[in-house]
Amino acid sequence: MAKIEFGCPIVGTAEEIAKFSEDNDQCSYDEMYEYFKGKTAYAIPILSVEQFSNSISLEDLKKEFLNFSPPQSYYYLDDKPTLMNYIDQYSKKV
Repeated sequence: MAKIEFGCPIVGTAEEIAKFSEDNDQCSYDEMYEYFKGKTAYAIPILSVEQFSNSISLEDLKKEFLNFSPPQSYYYLDDKPTLMNYIDQYSKKV
């Protein structure tokens, strides 16, 4: 499990996203251009990744946060500062 902080999504042409990807050492220009050629391209920059040093059990989360239900894919934590602080106790920067 991990906590990932994303930057603002970028929308552009295949050329723009390929250049962005290459400038940020993600992948070669040619690979990205071929992948997005002829389409509107989207990229979401990853600002930071924090892996959990210990697992957090669902039981513990439900005890700590009475209305907690596990996310199916991701959770926006900006409007859940108490949950963010709790999770931060288990994470470390990678």
